[in-house]
Amino acid sequence: YPIINYFRTEDSEKFKGLLFTKSLNWKYEEEWRIIFDEKGINNFLEESLVKLIFGCQTSEEDKDKIRSCLRGRKNPVKLYQAKMKDKKFGLEIVPL
Repeated sequence: YPIINYFRTEDSEKFKGLLFTKSLNWKYEEEWRIIFDEKGINNFLEESLVKLIFGCQTSEEDKDKIRSCLRGRKNPVKLYQAKMKDKKFGLEIVPL
């Protein structure tokens, strides 16, 4: 985990540390993260997005918004849901 001093670190640096830090143990995933807010996102090639994993706490409202953005694409996107494992630390990723 990144070491962040919440009292001395600029908000933008906190944001980067929390959202863009990933364990080297997961490097094999070759993950790309797309972060957007009310201003929208930057464009990217449609064929670049092939799989999307909703986080554990993604609301149904946000899932619906994202599904709506994905409708009518030439290249379908496989949707998955991250869920916390019941009896041990970790996540399982299940298809939707």
